[in-house]
Amino acid sequence: MGSDDVEMSQSVLILGNSYQELGEFDTAKRHLSEALRMMIAIHGSNHLDVALALFRLGICLCETNHYEESLEKFQECLRIRIMLLGNRDVECANTYESIGIVQQKMERHEDAVHSFERALAIKKTSLDDDDEDFGVLMHFIGNSLFALEKYINALSYFEDSTERKKTHYGVNDEEYAMAVVDKAATYVKLGDETRAMEVSHFLGFSHGFITNHDFLLALLRSILELPRGHRIWRIAQ
Repeated sequence: MGSDDVEMSQSVLILGNSYQELGEFDTAKRHLSEALRMMIAIHGSNHLDVALALFRLGICLCETNHYEESLEKFQECLRIRIMLLGNRDVECANTYESIGIVQQKMERHEDAVHSFERALAIKKTSLDDDDEDFGVLMHFIGNSLFALEKYINALSYFEDSTERKKTHYGVNDEEYAMAVVDKAATYVKLGDETRAMEVSHFLGFSHGFITNHDFLLALLRSILELPRGHRIWRIAQ
């Protein structure tokens, strides 16, 4: 295998990435699978380019609801990255986070919490404390704890996520709004509807489109019926 083969495999990978970014996941899967085949032929199985192709393929498989296959790709990616980078590298953290997202999709919330916490532990040693990744991870963990009916623990993570997202995105951003909604819904589960109304106040009253407290409370209750972990999908890149 020569340099032309390496360049060709990289080109196919980039093409697959481009289709993935466009949301054309089936087309992306074909190109990424071909890139993976070429890279293994060139480099062998234990190479960072192979890990990257596996990572991208895992995203596409998850987006097309092939969760078991997606999990296998992410786990193989993690094996390679730990072998070549060590288990404290931020790329390993991103892979743990992606594994957690797939497990959350599969309703395997205990496993998801474990994966997210592994990602969080690594990122705490690699990133600044005010990095926006922490707000996202806190929200993911909170969602799985909520699904496990561990509401007190979930609330702690939602509190942290809400403050971090407020700092990074501002109060008019969807990321912040979703964190506030989940925080308020957790208070409803804990039986504190007064506090739920207080933390969700900005969602309607400060923007002028909800003027009735009973309606807002009914909205929060309806949110409780949505599948946890499915409303804030975000794959670590």
